Amino acid sequence: MTKIVLTTKARQGYWGRHALIVLIVGLILALVAWAAAEFYGEAIDPLGGTNSLGATHEQSAKEAVAAASKRFTDTYATKDASDLASFYTKDASAFPPDMAQVEGRENIEKMWQGVMDMGVTDLTRTTKKVEENGTLATESGTFSFKAPGKDGKAADATGDYVVVWVMREGIWKMYRDTWNSDPAPRPTQAATQSEVQD
Repeated sequence: MTKIVLTTKARQGYWGRHALIVLIVGLILALVAWAAAEFYGEAIDPLGGTNSLGATHEQSAKEAVAAASKRFTDTYATKDASDLASFYTKDASAFPPDMAQVEGRENIEKMWQGVMDMGVTDLTRTTKKVEENGTLATESGTFSFKAPGKDGKAADATGDYVVVWVMREGIWKMYRDTWNSDPAPRPTQAATQSEVQD
């Protein structure tokens, strides 16, 4: 005669169900913990993984700085000194050649407005090297622009520049900006003799 044993009375069946319940609960808790970790990661790093300079894994520090420098020259072309000054930190300093140091964003805006009023156009910057150190990046490169000459005609000017960039609140800002123009080419002997004869 077959004996019927309830599930709760069968040792193997009872503990097998108990183990299955524990396994399911553990799996649910693991999923909850994973979701919480993902949410926390997004909250502290909304850019999806950045280093101390704010450059994403897909974008190197050099690429980020070069892109910001390109936006700077594009903004200069709009002749809006206020927008141009927004690239700088409030406590930034600029060191134009043969001029006194310019302190603060507001004064830097006035400096660039003066440059624009002088008729300087076609400003370009070419990033050559970027070195990062903690939350700072130093960019060096060359620049060119056109400025009215003594005869009123536009003349080309070139030089070198160095910018110290700082990442503040997830945005690249210019903290120190200095540049120096290349020396004017010396006149040839033939040109000098022609000027003397005239």
